[in-house]
Amino acid sequence: MSFVVSFFVIVALGVLYEYLRELQKEVDRKIAAGLRGSGVERVTRTGSRQGSSSPEGLSEVEDAGLLTGRRVMKKMASGG
Repeated sequence: MSFVVSFFVIVALGVLYEYLRELQKEVDRKIAAGLRGSGVERVTRTGSRQGSSSPEGLSEVEDAGLLTGRRVMKKMASGG
């Protein structure tokens, strides 16, 4: 009897796991679509940035904005 119950619990957990994976894919797609619409740059797995013309020196400031959820602007120093 306990084998049958264990079997069905394991099967149910597998089905739940696959459902949650598909649900997470949908959430990721919605987030990506929202970011694409707002003009946020894309960082590839190799770490190179695409879609931005900002200098690499501003990456810390941009990351700080991502962590806090607030827009952070840094004035660029004029080189002379």
